[in-house]
Amino acid sequence: MRPRMQINEIFVLADGTTVLACSGCESTIDVLGKKAKIVSGDDIRQTLILSRERKMLNQSLFPDQKAFETIDFVNLSADEARSGNWFIAICE
Repeated sequence: MRPRMQINEIFVLADGTTVLACSGCESTIDVLGKKAKIVSGDDIRQTLILSRERKMLNQSLFPDQKAFETIDFVNLSADEARSGNWFIAICE
């Protein structure tokens, strides 16, 4: 089974970089530089590449979350991200 992380928040920075805050991240899995799909059930929204991990300012409040950056445009609204229905599935 592919590693999956639930998307909790999405932020778009001024330079166009998108940050995805995710939970369910296994620390033993290297996802950086890998292709990933944004999915909800059987619906695949898009494929992107996770370029780096970003430090979260309030990491101690959310120890099970990590934030990942991508330079790809992410076709996901803030409401969809917060719904708990969307995941990042790492392509192997």
